[in-house]
Amino acid sequence: MTYLDRESMAEDIRRRYDALTDYEQRVLAALLEVTDYELEETLDYVERGEYEFWAGVDSMAELAYKLVHDWEWGDPTVLENLDHYIYVDYEKLGEDLFAHGWRKTIHGMIKIW
Repeated sequence: MTYLDRESMAEDIRRRYDALTDYEQRVLAALLEVTDYELEETLDYVERGEYEFWAGVDSMAELAYKLVHDWEWGDPTVLENLDHYIYVDYEKLGEDLFAHGWRKTIHGMIKIW
């Protein structure tokens, strides 16, 4: 039977943490805030990149706005021209994002895959 050396484990976790970028360390903190994962399991998620993270986003509505205007849900130039014609309920869209796994943390918004 193999016995695990706790000192080596702690050193390994510290080494893995130190190898993360500042951004990844914020992701780790956000994941620890909204999950009940142990530190080692959370490090695994971060190292595998199994998350989406928006640092500094303070609300689900703000996340919804950013996803619509600044990221993947459309061409910002086209959307800017359509703003006068189409009303988007960012609060409701934010509720839907929450229902699909997005969570608010003190570090920003995060979703685990």
